[in-house]
Amino acid sequence: MRLKVTVMLMIILMGLLLYIFYIDPWGKTSPDIEEGRNPFGEAAADIEYISFRNPSTNATTTIEKQGKQWMLTQPFLWPANEFAVNRILTQIRFLDKKISFRVDSLNVAETNLTEYGLEPAQLHLEFGKGDKIESIDIGKITDIGDNLYILSSDKEFIHVVDRSLRDNIALTHSELRDNRIFLSGIFEVTSWNLAIKDGSGQQISSSRTRLTKTDGQWNFETPIRARADSPTVNTTLNQILSLETAEVLADSTPNIDFGLQSPDYSITIQTESSREVLDIGAKIKDGPNQGLRYAKMEKRPTLFLIDLDFENIIANAQTKLRDRHIFDLDLTATTSVVIQRGENEPLTLQRLETGEWEVLIRDADQGITSSKGDKRAIEATLETLSNLMAVPDTGFINDAPSAADIEREGLKTPRYTINVTSPKILGKDVTLAVPKTETLLIGNRNPEATKERAIKIEQKASIFYAYDDMLSSLDDDPILYQNHSIYQLPASSQISYITIEKLSDQSVLLDTSLPEEPIERYTAFSQEIENIRAKSFVSNSLLSSVNIGDRLRPWAYKLSIYIPTGGNMPVQSLQLLISEITGGPLLMGGSINSNQTFRFEQPFIDAFTALVFDRVRIVTPSQPFAPLEEDIPAEEPAVGIETPTTP
Repeated sequence: MRLKVTVMLMIILMGLLLYIFYIDPWGKTSPDIEEGRNPFGEAAADIEYISFRNPSTNATTTIEKQGKQWMLTQPFLWPANEFAVNRILTQIRFLDKKISFRVDSLNVAETNLTEYGLEPAQLHLEFGKGDKIESIDIGKITDIGDNLYILSSDKEFIHVVDRSLRDNIALTHSELRDNRIFLSGIFEVTSWNLAIKDGSGQQISSSRTRLTKTDGQWNFETPIRARADSPTVNTTLNQILSLETAEVLADSTPNIDFGLQSPDYSITIQTESSREVLDIGAKIKDGPNQGLRYAKMEKRPTLFLIDLDFENIIANAQTKLRDRHIFDLDLTATTSVVIQRGENEPLTLQRLETGEWEVLIRDADQGITSSKGDKRAIEATLETLSNLMAVPDTGFINDAPSAADIEREGLKTPRYTINVTSPKILGKDVTLAVPKTETLLIGNRNPEATKERAIKIEQKASIFYAYDDMLSSLDDDPILYQNHSIYQLPASSQISYITIEKLSDQSVLLDTSLPEEPIERYTAFSQEIENIRAKSFVSNSLLSSVNIGDRLRPWAYKLSIYIPTGGNMPVQSLQLLISEITGGPLLMGGSINSNQTFRFEQPFIDAFTALVFDRVRIVTPSQPFAPLEEDIPAEEPAVGIETPTTP
């Protein structure tokens, strides 16, 4: 008996070993078992078509892959939401069945498909590729476990799977469609067109705008070749590409009220590989969608609604998107400027190879005379010209003027003619082989807006209006551009002492040569006078009196600067006459050395005012109407010193 048991056990053991080593060696799982986890098998691996239908309403939603893009094809044609589609695909591909049982076993259990919500089915799902389509019926949620009953494509098995399959395919159309209208990215766009309907209902050529991008710069190609304002164009283009559908109209039956037979606006976006056209029709005047517009893409019949909240820019693109700068040249690289007032002799500002400027004046008696130019003053003028712009919106007055238009705007005999030469174009870092010249003509004031003036680049057709205050600083007086340096302390020198004299009574306010007036106490002022510059010039002669507060006034102070010469006595290096102190940003000066009258810059005004006012202290009495008691330090004698007054 024991032998039989032993033999039987040996046979069972040998059978197990045979299975382990030959049928499933090293515990390797059969592919059929892996495939058995997904109820759809190989059909879930490659999907380019998904459709689900509600049998009770017969509402069908179909998504198909067209090229590389998923598209909703039912109930309307529209790009699908890639995230929603990928979620459905993931759900189908990685769905695990909890348990399965055969349909023919339902009779034995005395039940039927109806009890599982499968006859009729609550949802019907189809997916696959080409002619390999898997058709699945989806039933009700299980009573226990929150799972879902589905009927296999061959109708032989009922599978219990996770209910997330039903949740993912029960998305609404608004969740399944891509809200975007354009598929192009802003950096892909090479050109775009805009057609606007005119008052007669026709989209005419003069209402068409075309912009193209070259080296990152946007330019108008039509209706006129001109530079566009690239930042504004990019902002507007981004608004266009970011347009979203407010609502898709599933019933896209053509309707004359939609205004799409002759759209108000037609926007064409072009990239190197695509072309998208959006037609924008009538605006809805009332109801819940009031203010929205009907729209349609050229290659799709589906109608939808959009909110065109930047319509003002689109409707006025030819002015809103245009670069308002007048000059095409980069004026920071200017090599020469010629300024001529009317028929006067022109004034030339010439940049030298050293980077310094010289002023050239044509004189009938002396020929051409030159003087050192002031770099700051000339560059300020160039900055004014560089920032010269057309008045927003209304400044582009005529892109094809007649001779009569030019004469009427005062540009045939301009108030000013300014020639600017530069080897660079604005916005480009390339140096031209031959420098280019542009000529600015400044004409009459705008009769309807006196703060505006007509201007024109002589080499171009267009006439503009610019704000007159931008042009008011332009002048042909050489005194404005000559070297503004009044005094420069000689190299390797230092100031020995300073004196300030009050001219009305010949009293000395300051004399730093005295022992009690060491110059170190006036370091701030002494540093300021080492390099004195004129803010502007009044005259190239030393005037005997100056205009302050609409009155001619005599000079109030005299400033003298002394420097050592190696001998016993310092030499007088500079003598300046200074006007009365006004307490404001105006202080006049007269150089005895260079015979010039000028206005001081603010740093000198601050230092000089603080110094002069600090020389006298006024003590307020402790009691009203009590006599004043002077409290003046011994080292600052008050003899002959008066408090400066403001005229």
